[in-house]
Amino acid sequence: MIQLDVSVVNVAVKPIAAALGGGVSGVQWVVDAYTLVFAALILSAGGLADRFGHKRLMTAGFVVFTLASAACGLVPAIGGLIAARAGLSAAFGGNFPGAN
Repeated sequence: MIQLDVSVVNVAVKPIAAALGGGVSGVQWVVDAYTLVFAALILSAGGLADRFGHKRLMTAGFVVFTLASAACGLVPAIGGLIAARAGLSAAFGGNFPGAN
């Protein structure tokens, strides 16, 4: 799921730039915001999953991920898209061992 979310934005870079503006730097932040937050929080998410349960954290991550995805579709400007992509769900939506 993480690879899909990173890849789908790369495919849609030109339409995003055309619809929301922001130039090259704005579109680059749309791509980087998700990856940056993911990298910063993945270790903490693993620790929280060990403490509170992998399945519980993964389910919560999917809920937050769905809400952030809806926010991405509704934002009218590039700044809102960057903020929505930087949601905490990036780290918590990952595949945790034993979540099945």
